[in-house]
Amino acid sequence: MENEIRDLQKVVAILKRRTMYFGSAAFTTTLVLILGFSSQKPPENEFLRVRQITVVDEKGVERMYIGSPVPDPMVRGKRVPRRLASTGIIMNNEKGSEVGGWGVLADGTQQLIFDDSTGQERVALFQPPSGKRGGMVMKDERGAFRLFVGMVNSDDPRSVLRDNKGRLRLEAVVDSTGQAVLSFYDENGNELRSVR
Repeated sequence: MENEIRDLQKVVAILKRRTMYFGSAAFTTTLVLILGFSSQKPPENEFLRVRQITVVDEKGVERMYIGSPVPDPMVRGKRVPRRLASTGIIMNNEKGSEVGGWGVLADGTQQLIFDDSTGQERVALFQPPSGKRGGMVMKDERGAFRLFVGMVNSDDPRSVLRDNKGRLRLEAVVDSTGQAVLSFYDENGNELRSVR
């Protein structure tokens, strides 16, 4: 029986040494792996490259697009074609209808647009591809131009106001000589009076 106890003690001693050996090896391997990975810098040229990102709310409604191109606008549940393809950021309301965004159109025109709840453009800032002119347009609920401030056909800054039927009624211009001109129009578009 004593021999059996000694044999068991030898086996226990061997198992203890092996356990310590394997434990030390596992600890050393883990330490080397941790130090090795933690000392590595992530690549500096790592980029996320995608055509479009769609952000959804907690109900799964598409609320924002970032893309090139962005999808055509959703208006009252239907896709409506854009005038031209656009790269940019589009915001949608809680029903998924477009309510505005910033974009660069395929022709190079830059736009920042705010829509009403019906999908109608109400305020638009724009700059044509030339970059020399641009302006702000405000429209009424029917989509008719009511106010324009900017420069389009010349370098003369101007403000144009139209009545509720879209007819020109007032125009303020500062011409190339620096002269300010304020012009009033009747309902037929005829100039009534001009003040310099």
